[in-house]
Amino acid sequence: MTKATITPDHINLLDTNHLQSTVQITLQNTGNTSESYTFSHVPADALNSYPSKNVTFPLPDPIIETDYAEVVFSQSKVDLPAGQSAVVTLRFQEPKNGSAEQFPIYSGYIVATPDSQGGVAVHVPYTGLKGDISKVPIMDTSLEFPAVRRFD
Repeated sequence: MTKATITPDHINLLDTNHLQSTVQITLQNTGNTSESYTFSHVPADALNSYPSKNVTFPLPDPIIETDYAEVVFSQSKVDLPAGQSAVVTLRFQEPKNGSAEQFPIYSGYIVATPDSQGGVAVHVPYTGLKGDISKVPIMDTSLEFPAVRRFD
Protein backbone atom coordinates (compact mmCIF):
# COMPACT_ATOMS: atom_id res chain seq x y z
CA MET A 1 0.00 0.00 0.00
CA THR A 2 1.34 3.41 -0.91
CA LYS A 3 2.07 5.92 1.82
CA ALA A 4 2.32 9.00 -0.38
CA THR A 5 0.32 11.13 -2.78
CA ILE A 6 1.35 13.40 -5.64
CA THR A 7 -0.67 16.38 -6.80
CA PRO A 8 -1.66 17.12 -9.42
CA ASP A 9 -2.68 13.56 -10.33
CA HIS A 10 -1.77 14.10 -14.01
CA ILE A 11 0.20 16.63 -16.03
CA ASN A 12 -1.07 18.05 -19.32
CA LEU A 13 1.83 19.66 -21.16
CA LEU A 14 -0.46 20.88 -23.97
CA ASP A 15 0.98 21.50 -27.45
CA THR A 16 4.20 23.16 -28.63
CA ASN A 17 2.65 26.64 -28.84
CA HIS A 18 1.29 26.43 -25.29
CA LEU A 19 3.87 24.09 -23.74
CA GLN A 20 3.71 23.95 -19.95
CA SER A 21 7.45 23.36 -19.72
CA THR A 22 7.68 24.10 -15.98
CA VAL A 23 5.36 22.22 -13.65
CA GLN A 24 5.33 21.95 -9.86
CA ILE A 25 4.23 18.78 -8.13
CA THR A 26 3.63 18.23 -4.43
CA LEU A 27 4.62 14.94 -2.83
CA GLN A 28 2.98 14.27 0.54
CA ASN A 29 4.09 11.56 2.95
CA THR A 30 0.81 10.16 4.31
CA GLY A 31 2.56 7.49 6.38
CA ASN A 32 3.36 7.42 10.10
CA THR A 33 7.15 7.51 9.71
CA SER A 34 9.71 9.59 7.88
CA GLU A 35 10.53 8.49 4.33
CA SER A 36 13.01 9.42 1.62
CA TYR A 37 11.75 9.46 -1.97
CA THR A 38 13.78 9.41 -5.17
CA PHE A 39 12.29 10.92 -8.34
CA SER A 40 12.65 9.39 -11.77
CA HIS A 41 11.18 9.67 -15.25
CA VAL A 42 9.72 6.72 -17.16
CA PRO A 43 9.07 7.79 -20.77
CA ALA A 44 6.61 6.06 -23.08
CA ASP A 45 6.94 5.75 -26.86
CA ALA A 46 5.40 8.54 -28.93
CA LEU A 47 2.33 7.89 -31.08
CA ASN A 48 2.22 9.28 -34.61
CA SER A 49 -1.13 9.25 -36.43
CA TYR A 50 -0.07 11.58 -39.27
CA PRO A 51 3.16 10.14 -40.72
CA SER A 52 4.61 10.89 -44.16
CA LYS A 53 2.71 14.14 -44.63
CA ASN A 54 -0.67 12.45 -44.22
CA VAL A 55 -2.74 15.52 -43.38
CA THR A 56 -6.22 14.32 -44.26
CA PHE A 57 -7.16 12.05 -41.37
CA PRO A 58 -5.44 10.15 -38.55
CA LEU A 59 -4.32 6.58 -39.06
CA PRO A 60 -6.52 4.10 -37.16
CA ASP A 61 -3.36 2.40 -35.84
CA PRO A 62 -0.77 5.04 -34.89
CA ILE A 63 2.90 4.41 -35.59
CA ILE A 64 4.89 3.88 -32.39
CA GLU A 65 8.12 5.88 -32.26
CA THR A 66 10.97 5.80 -29.74
CA ASP A 67 11.02 9.54 -29.18
CA TYR A 68 10.88 10.82 -25.62
CA ALA A 69 10.45 14.02 -23.66
CA GLU A 70 13.24 15.02 -21.30
CA VAL A 71 12.57 15.92 -17.67
CA VAL A 72 14.83 17.74 -15.23
CA PHE A 73 13.97 17.70 -11.51
CA SER A 74 14.71 20.60 -9.13
CA GLN A 75 15.51 17.88 -6.56
CA SER A 76 16.18 14.26 -7.33
CA LYS A 77 15.48 13.16 -3.75
CA VAL A 78 13.46 14.47 -0.81
CA ASP A 79 13.33 13.45 2.86
CA LEU A 80 9.83 13.82 4.29
CA PRO A 81 8.76 13.51 7.91
CA ALA A 82 5.40 11.80 8.46
CA GLY A 83 2.50 13.99 7.32
CA GLN A 84 4.75 16.52 5.56
CA SER A 85 5.02 17.46 1.90
CA ALA A 86 7.56 18.87 -0.52
CA VAL A 87 7.20 20.81 -3.75
CA VAL A 88 9.40 19.74 -6.65
CA THR A 89 9.71 21.65 -9.91
CA LEU A 90 9.85 19.69 -13.18
CA ARG A 91 11.21 21.12 -16.42
CA PHE A 92 10.04 19.36 -19.58
CA GLN A 93 11.53 19.45 -23.07
CA GLU A 94 9.63 18.04 -26.02
CA PRO A 95 11.01 15.02 -27.89
CA LYS A 96 13.78 16.05 -30.28
CA ASN A 97 13.16 13.75 -33.26
CA GLY A 98 9.42 13.84 -33.96
CA SER A 99 8.20 16.27 -36.60
CA ALA A 100 5.79 18.94 -35.37
CA GLU A 101 3.98 18.65 -38.74
CA GLN A 102 3.07 15.06 -37.83
CA PHE A 103 1.62 15.91 -34.39
CA PRO A 104 3.19 13.08 -32.34
CA ILE A 105 1.70 12.54 -28.92
CA TYR A 106 4.30 11.85 -26.24
CA SER A 107 3.82 10.74 -22.67
CA GLY A 108 5.32 9.03 -19.67
CA TYR A 109 5.36 8.98 -15.89
CA ILE A 110 7.02 10.87 -13.09
CA VAL A 111 7.79 8.39 -10.30
CA ALA A 112 8.51 8.96 -6.60
CA THR A 113 10.06 5.79 -5.17
CA PRO A 114 10.39 5.39 -1.39
CA ASP A 115 13.76 4.18 -0.09
CA SER A 116 12.23 1.82 2.48
CA GLN A 117 12.18 -1.85 1.56
CA GLY A 118 8.77 -2.89 0.25
CA GLY A 119 7.68 0.72 -0.21
CA VAL A 120 5.29 1.37 -3.10
CA ALA A 121 6.18 4.01 -5.67
CA VAL A 122 3.75 6.75 -6.68
CA HIS A 123 3.32 7.55 -10.39
CA VAL A 124 1.88 10.62 -12.08
CA PRO A 125 1.31 10.49 -15.86
CA TYR A 126 2.01 13.31 -18.31
CA THR A 127 1.01 13.87 -21.93
CA GLY A 128 1.94 16.41 -24.59
CA LEU A 129 1.54 17.02 -28.30
CA LYS A 130 4.43 18.18 -30.46
CA GLY A 131 3.08 20.69 -32.96
CA ASP A 132 0.28 23.24 -33.14
CA ILE A 133 -3.01 21.67 -32.02
CA SER A 134 -4.97 24.21 -34.06
CA LYS A 135 -3.49 22.69 -37.24
CA VAL A 136 -4.43 19.06 -36.52
CA PRO A 137 -6.74 17.88 -39.33
CA ILE A 138 -10.25 17.12 -38.19
CA MET A 139 -12.29 14.42 -39.90
CA ASP A 140 -15.41 15.96 -41.36
CA THR A 141 -17.88 13.14 -41.89
CA SER A 142 -20.37 15.49 -43.55
CA LEU A 143 -18.14 15.15 -46.63
CA GLU A 144 -18.57 11.37 -46.35
CA PHE A 145 -14.83 10.81 -46.15
CA PRO A 146 -13.72 8.55 -44.75
CA ALA A 147 -16.85 6.58 -45.50
CA VAL A 148 -19.30 6.47 -42.65
CA ARG A 149 -21.40 3.34 -42.42
CA ARG A 150 -24.59 3.15 -40.43
CA PHE A 151 -25.49 -0.03 -38.63
CA ASP A 152 -29.27 -0.21 -38.42
